Amino acid sequence: MSLSPPRALALTLSVALSTATSAPAASGAWEGQTYNGNAPGLESNPLKGFMPFGAATNNVPYSMEWYYLPLNSLMTGGNSSSGTYSYNWAGLDSAMAAAASRGNQIVFRIYLDYPGQAVATPQFLINEGLPMRSYSDYGNSSSKAPDWNNGSLIKALESFISALGQHIDGDARVAYVTAGLYGYWGEWHTYPQDSDTSDGKPNWEMSQANKDRLLARYKSAFTRTHVLVRDPLASATYKNDFGYHDDSFAYETLPGVSWHFWPKMQSAGLSENWRRRPMGGEQRPEMQPTMWNSWPNPVEYYYGTPTENEETSIKTTHATWLINHWMFSNTLSSTQRNNALRAQKMLGYELFVSSVRLPNPTTSSPLSVDINLENRGVAPFYYDWKLEFIVLNASNTLVKTLGTTQVNLPGIQPGSAASTKSFSATHGLSAGTGYKLLMRVVNPLANGKPVSFANAKQGQDRAGWLTLGSFDVSM
Repeated sequence: MSLSPPRALALTLSVALSTATSAPAASGAWEGQTYNGNAPGLESNPLKGFMPFGAATNNVPYSMEWYYLPLNSLMTGGNSSSGTYSYNWAGLDSAMAAAASRGNQIVFRIYLDYPGQAVATPQFLINEGLPMRSYSDYGNSSSKAPDWNNGSLIKALESFISALGQHIDGDARVAYVTAGLYGYWGEWHTYPQDSDTSDGKPNWEMSQANKDRLLARYKSAFTRTHVLVRDPLASATYKNDFGYHDDSFAYETLPGVSWHFWPKMQSAGLSENWRRRPMGGEQRPEMQPTMWNSWPNPVEYYYGTPTENEETSIKTTHATWLINHWMFSNTLSSTQRNNALRAQKMLGYELFVSSVRLPNPTTSSPLSVDINLENRGVAPFYYDWKLEFIVLNASNTLVKTLGTTQVNLPGIQPGSAASTKSFSATHGLSAGTGYKLLMRVVNPLANGKPVSFANAKQGQDRAGWLTLGSFDVSM
């Protein structure tokens, strides 16, 4: 995902990997840093956490917004015979702009069939004779399911995916994309109209060959922005190329039932896929109003089945993001808020600088720093955003912007030993004492939420920045 600002001039960089802190240097020693799991901003770290549908209506912090979009609002015309199609991206562009104005990125899904909503299949396909099927499941009386194996439909969907990737792949306003399109709610299933016809229902499932055609197109169209798929068993061919999302999180997630989400991940051989691809989903909607009343979450029953433990579900799946609209659209008690934010901080990455080595430079030598960087979360930071370094004087006034560099943030894996990252730059500072070196992860969204480190010095001298240490400059 190439979403970083231009690299500053007069910058030299060396990056090394280490599994332990090094011995003190001749002109500088390693200084241990203090961990703070309540550092300012952890609850609103970008690219992770709970999210509402659109903007929140209360003051619970968040950094991403969820959007559903009907396909017929984006794919507005076409001709299957010639393979030419027209698009109107206004609805998607509006969602991205609205979220970005609040400092947030979006996650979204495009659907053709949403029970209870209007038909979302493009009208030109219906006019060409695409079979549409009525159904009453899920209380539906308005939406209709297309013939998921219709050749003209598959061809149109392939073209749409390519056009979508061309429009937004790598856009800083988009955190993740869910594959969508196929099935009820775009969730890649047609239950109960599936291969189990013992209930007298017809089989409306998309063939494996057609699923693979869509996934192949997603793979080629999105090379920078991560795409997530609902069903871990959707494809043996492309299973390693995508992240996954569990839309019944902490209800049908954990082992014990073969068709639960994590057993399916295990059956597909994807239990370590989270190390490269993000995991997401939605808290089971029925759970959302009461799940934060206590910690750990109370055992409740829906449809005769007990809910699952939230902390166990997060740690098992290594989830990075979850839709949880209720907590952003209602007034929470202090207990509910504290429990919700406790879970929110568990999701995804947690970056921590465990030690720093910052020698005193001279006016003519470079300013160099080594940091030991850990990830104490449950998942990686999935995009390689840059680090930026600045210098404040003893009065906390900005005196120098040193530049930016990439350090392979996705490679800093949870549970692994600290990685040593080294930065060196020409500084041009006058001789003096009490300078401070600060660092941040650059959010490529212009006014995006800052990435907070779980350090006691996070935000100590400047909001959104981590103070690495003090140094003096001699002649």
